Amino acid sequence: MPGANLTAGDQFNQTTVDAGGLVYRHDGSETAADQFTFTLDVDVDRQHVADEWTSPSAQFTFNISVRAVDDRPFHVVTTAPWIRLVQGSTTNITRDRLLTEDDDTPPDRIVYEVNVSAFRSVQPF
Repeated sequence: MPGANLTAGDQFNQTTVDAGGLVYRHDGSETAADQFTFTLDVDVDRQHVADEWTSPSAQFTFNISVRAVDDRPFHVVTTAPWIRLVQGSTTNITRDRLLTEDDDTPPDRIVYEVNVSAFRSVQPF
């Protein structure tokens, strides 16, 4: 079962759930909710119950709420980025001079692309 998609008729047990072996993976679509239904059966030890008694089963729905990402626009904190320096010198462009934040995107996924090159040079280090 690890890594396999469960389909109608597949089974899993509480030991799998307890071990963290049941994973829901969203497909990235613009859905706000998902769900699956399952039937719960308790496998009763027949030695300890009367023959006429059968294990009850019940059907349940497992509801999943999906939090949207990248639906809210990013926020450019430094709306007019600039630096001032002495002719012939070098300076680092830091987050004090250029900062963009997005609630659901880590900093390493906020990517700037140069559209027009500077007259001199801008270099990543």
